Parts: sequence; structure tokens; C-alpha cells
Amino acid sequence: MALKTLWKDETAQRVITRSDAPSDQTRALLRNTIWGSRALKYRIMDIDQKLRRLRDPSFMVLVEAGQELSVIVLDHCHKHVAGQICGVYHFVMASTRPERQNTGLAGFLLDHVREYCIATVGRPGLGFAYVEATTEFSLKLSDRIGSAVSADIPLTLFTRLMPHPDPNVGPLRPDEAPDVVGQLSDLYADHELLDFETSY
Repeated sequence: MALKTLWKDETAQRVITRSDAPSDQTRALLRNTIWGSRALKYRIMDIDQKLRRLRDPSFMVLVEAGQELSVIVLDHCHKHVAGQICGVYHFVMASTRPERQNTGLAGFLLDHVREYCIATVGRPGLGFAYVEATTEFSLKLSDRIGSAVSADIPLTLFTRLMPHPDPNVGPLRPDEAPDVVGQLSDLYADHELLDFETSY
């Protein structure tokens, strides 16, 4: 695990680090985080599997006296944007210890994360995040990042976890996958941030 110090305040015993793998504290914090606001609250199931799927992750952590207080997870990639390849940071998730929430720690960490992203992503470059309209914490962080192009993406909640078998529907065979990924890429050629191969 490559660990780099981005900022340090020895008087306050605080440090901000960047790592390419999550520590045990980071995993525990993310596993126990309850996301959402008001009526919509949820946990992310099997957080370790989701973290393993990241292509080029960065775990940005604010630590005080050896205890991790806040973490922001990034994933670095390259995407076609406006007709050219662009360096991109996906802001995957952010969390703060429950007893230290609403004290400005995540915003303080985000300021340093933003500087890191600008310095490393290259030009042209961009950062993006999917933010639920009901999640006040994420909306505040998104506003703090600065300039933004926003879009509303309606999502369908799938409630049928055990669908009935249908003879016309089944998993893709390995030889079918390239054709399906190609058709999706062609269909959405005029869209940005395409990621069908990784998603598949």
C-alpha cells in the first residue's frame, strides 16, 4: 500500500494522506456509514467488493492522533469527453465518523482533495460524482467543489429481487459480450463518460 502525506499539522496531530488501498479503519468506516438524508437512508452492501472494482483508486483520509476521521474515495480513469481523451476523477463516496459529522472535517478534506485532483488529472480534465438530490451531506460537498455542470438522472428502483424465469431471457454468453458492448457504445456515441466495457 503506497501511502503519501499531502498535508500535516503536527500541533493538532492531524494529517491528510493518499493511499491506493483502503486501511482497515477506512473499510470499517465505510462499512458502517449510513448514507442519505430524511426518509431515504441506506448502507452500501459488500463495500469491499465495490472498492475492489475501482480501476485506479485513491483513498484520501483525514487522520487525527492516529484515528481516521473522514475519508473521500476517488477513482481515476480516462474518458472520451467532447471528442478527446480526458483525465477524469470520479468522486465515488465520502464519509465522516458519526460523532464528528457536521464539524467541517469533510469540507476541509475536500479542499485538499480538490487541489490534489487539479494538480494530477492533467488538462483537459474533469471530476464528476453522482449525487442523490435527497442527500444533503453530498450536496454540500458537491457545492463546495466549485464549478459544475449538473444533470438530473432519473433512476428506477428495482424491487423484484427474484424475477420469474423466462425462456427468452438469460445471461450473456462470453461470445455475445463484445457485440452487445459494441452496440451500446454505438447507441450512446453522442453521450459523455461512457464506460460499457468496465460496467460489463
